[in-house]
Amino acid sequence: MNTLKQRIIEVGAYANVTPRAADLIQRFFLDMASQAEKDELDAWMNESQANETMFDLMIEANKTGSGASFISLLRKVVKKDPPKPMSRRKKLTYRILLVILVVLLVDHFMPTHPLSRLIYGPKGPDFVERTVETGAETKIVWLPDSSRVELMPYSKIGFPESFFWSQKRVELTGSAKFDVRVYGDYPLNVRSGNIWVEIPFGSLTLLSDSGKLVVKRHIP
Repeated sequence: MNTLKQRIIEVGAYANVTPRAADLIQRFFLDMASQAEKDELDAWMNESQANETMFDLMIEANKTGSGASFISLLRKVVKKDPPKPMSRRKKLTYRILLVILVVLLVDHFMPTHPLSRLIYGPKGPDFVERTVETGAETKIVWLPDSSRVELMPYSKIGFPESFFWSQKRVELTGSAKFDVRVYGDYPLNVRSGNIWVEIPFGSLTLLSDSGKLVVKRHIP
């Protein structure tokens, strides 16, 4: 290897050749540096003896007419900027996500699934325990929170025997009119196919029309 190249590599191990410093050196030798950039380059050289030696080596290389190749070599000894420290908010977010992941994994492998029971109730996500169907006539169905349901002909409703905490959920196939009672300030959630409808309180009719769900609220 050329002696000058070897010296540049050796000095590069000690000089603080940051990406910014390398850019300033390159702009200087291409006669593109402004006065402010030249002053910045002078301040960089005064930081250490290794920085000054590196600049002198670049001058020597440029005298031989092969400065462009040594600029390329200079890029190889550029020190990468240290990674930015992670912000406190990001650290906290990662820790919360890790805790959630651990809790979910523990709940998954525990036979009793305490978290699932807390969220979904004792019966889990499959909450339907009782079903009522109609033929050609409507039926009146009373839910565990005393809400009244007028189930339309050829419809079906499924619900648990009792509502667990805030989990007031029913499953509807067809159409029905709901008269929801106030119960712990929690709404009634009605699932029809893949659609969930939330009924806070009052009267609401859900109609199955050509595969679509039509919602009609009754204003007292």
